[in-house]
Amino acid sequence: PPRSTLFPYTTLFRSIVWPTEPVLAGITMQLLRRDPDVRSRSASVRLADLASYRSVVVTNARGIVPVGRIDEVALPIDDAFVKELDAVYAAIPSDRL
Repeated sequence: PPRSTLFPYTTLFRSIVWPTEPVLAGITMQLLRRDPDVRSRSASVRLADLASYRSVVVTNARGIVPVGRIDEVALPIDDAFVKELDAVYAAIPSDRL
């Protein structure tokens, strides 16, 4: 299966939180991270805190996917945020091969 990286979204700072813990810095993450339309900050992300975030997504080669549950922890999904992030990602120009 594709490798993914988990990113929560918080309304407190209205931004994506990039984990300071070691993560797989895949292409989708790198593109979003350097896009000026994506507000973000870095912070420690703990499983116990995820339910307090507005939404949590994973990124991988297939794009951006909301996460509704990790083990027994139910997570909120902000559909508007996911759609907005999808639109930003879709608007990033592709490299020509």
